[in-house]
Amino acid sequence: MSSQPNITHRTGTGLKTGSNGPRTLNTYPHPYFDLSNQDVPRTVKELFRWCLFLYMSHSEIAPLINKKCSYVTTELVYNTESEKDKQAWQEVLEETLDIRAFERMMLLDYEVFGNAFCSISYPFDRRLVCQSCEASHRTQDPELTWHYREHRFVGVCPSCKHKGTFKVEDTQIKRRKAVRLIRWFPEYIQILKNEITGYTRYIYKVPRWIRKGVVNSENDQNKYLVEDMPMVFLDAIREGKDVELDADNIYHMRTEGCSYYDSSYGIPPLLTVFKDAWLYQTYRRAQEAIAVEHILPMRLLIPRPAAGDHSPHMHNDLGAWSTRMQSIVSRWRRDPNAIFTVPFPSDVQNVGGDAQALNVHNDMRQVREQIAGGLDLPADLIYGNMSWSGSSVTLRMLENTFINVIGKLERFLNKFVLERLASWGDLPDIEITHRDFKMADDAQQKQIALSLRQTNTVSDRTVMKELGFDYSTEQKYKREEEEERNSVMGRQMLAQAEAQGRAQVLSAKFEAMANSAREKAAEEEQRDAQIESYDDLTKRKGRTDITKVVEAVANPSPGELGGSKLQFSSSMLDMMADNTLKSTPPEMMDDMMQRLGKSNPQLAAAILKRQKTTTQASSATKPLPEQRPPRSPNAGI
Repeated sequence: MSSQPNITHRTGTGLKTGSNGPRTLNTYPHPYFDLSNQDVPRTVKELFRWCLFLYMSHSEIAPLINKKCSYVTTELVYNTESEKDKQAWQEVLEETLDIRAFERMMLLDYEVFGNAFCSISYPFDRRLVCQSCEASHRTQDPELTWHYREHRFVGVCPSCKHKGTFKVEDTQIKRRKAVRLIRWFPEYIQILKNEITGYTRYIYKVPRWIRKGVVNSENDQNKYLVEDMPMVFLDAIREGKDVELDADNIYHMRTEGCSYYDSSYGIPPLLTVFKDAWLYQTYRRAQEAIAVEHILPMRLLIPRPAAGDHSPHMHNDLGAWSTRMQSIVSRWRRDPNAIFTVPFPSDVQNVGGDAQALNVHNDMRQVREQIAGGLDLPADLIYGNMSWSGSSVTLRMLENTFINVIGKLERFLNKFVLERLASWGDLPDIEITHRDFKMADDAQQKQIALSLRQTNTVSDRTVMKELGFDYSTEQKYKREEEEERNSVMGRQMLAQAEAQGRAQVLSAKFEAMANSAREKAAEEEQRDAQIESYDDLTKRKGRTDITKVVEAVANPSPGELGGSKLQFSSSMLDMMADNTLKSTPPEMMDDMMQRLGKSNPQLAAAILKRQKTTTQASSATKPLPEQRPPRSPNAGI
């Protein structure tokens, strides 16, 4: 860019002289000269400004570059078995730095300017030290009032109330959430490269708006510029100098190209489509002019003479006719159903309206395809008309181009970001890659991989990699899902066993209740049968005296009621014992009890129990007094 050919350009009208002598206005001064050569950038920085203008204003270049940068920023793959290390790096890269968005911005600079510059901004704690009492205060302390005036920090010390200039102490701190990635504008970077040794120095030219903001930092809106700006930049602004960036803390991603006069900068990819972009803009201006002047026709009303007559203007006032026709047109627009009369016929002639015949859409489409080809992209990438079956070779070449860009991103990530953050933030060593870029509709290749896995020709890891999945991540997910399924199955089995146990308990409970009911019914039935047998016995023997009945019970005849083998219910025994005690004289009770003890112990035990209960009840009853209590002489009775 620094050396220009000996060409004299035509900048106005008139005859100019070139290297081959005088030329006319209809000839170009050089065989490779065209109209766009009149505005070829003279310097690299001017070239950067033109590239930025084309990216921000061109409707074909911007979407091509955006899609090219978006397709290759795939997800990160953390190659480590430690979940703790993975979470630590995810917190720094994905939550703090938003590394995927930053990689896309780096690619934008790479595709637009051909150069992308990045540095890491490490956090530091700035303190202002009073020169009177040596008290140290943070710039964010609410008690401290300070300003940056005449390139010095001045204010009032909260401790000693001294008003003056503060000393500045910056201390680097290791706070991971405060680290930042800085992207430098290529126009502000001056590269000094020694072509003999290859040593490169990077000089940052502080832009004018930053210098102006620092000088006017007494305003609260500009105070943030100096609050956390490193002192090396403030000193450079004070002295009116530039800043040399640390060679170990700057990463330069540049496009590859052939050797030329100045190889310190990468050649912007947009340079190859400058002429096509200018031609496309020319067609657009032409299309705009056609749309303005030719899209709508101009209609003319012309008086037409009747058959065999002379021209209407010979016998009529055409001014009055023109006024009447304009009035008719106005009234017709208000009332399309109105009916009008004219003195003679009129013709309508259209002027213009031929935009369709003059449009340059096909030429613009051709230039659009040339721009896409100059950027190494198919033209259908913008409009989504690409398919694997119809453009397999084109997509394979595009995939190789994207894979090359992913390689650049991985080198930037592993050789620059990870190495420096690991040593600064005490983070574990790790290798991070991007998920392989694959065409989404490459169904044939995926089907082949699945078929080979069914024949056990390739491994699961290879198939999953071909399909775009991470093997270790999927294995982890499988283990988690298996544990979850086992847990759910265990809970289901426990719930089923608990339900079965409860059912068995309820079944046993109701079975016991049924058995108790059956036993009670059988007992009642037995008692009723005993009562009936007892009644039948008394009726059959004709014994109305209870003593004789008890005697019969004590000494039963064969087949009659009584005997030790006959079991009586408790109510029956109580009734018999009560009747025995009531009907048997006291002097015969001992003899009766002896005989019952041998023949029917149940009845004997019931009688003894009854006697005991009766004796206790009699002893608990107090006898009535035998004489009256003394009375008072004054009592009425």
